[in-house]
Amino acid sequence: MKDNLTYGQVMSLAKIEDKVIGHIKEKYPNNYYGNPNNILGRYGHGLSKTSWKKVEKLAKFDTILTCLICEYKLKELELGIF
Repeated sequence: MKDNLTYGQVMSLAKIEDKVIGHIKEKYPNNYYGNPNNILGRYGHGLSKTSWKKVEKLAKFDTILTCLICEYKLKELELGIF
């Protein structure tokens, strides 16, 4: 459960989220914040479940994004978040 995480654990997940957001900004600028096809949700907030699903759809054709999503999911498993 995300409510019981320490500051360090939250920051480790946020660091991976930032990598995902940075990759989308660089490679898919039309899907970044402020554009009509924004898939990241609200600026300044973590990625929502809906945003993650949209990112996973986008990752079907992007190996780097797929690796970042796997890294995030592995970190969640490591921290006991399901």
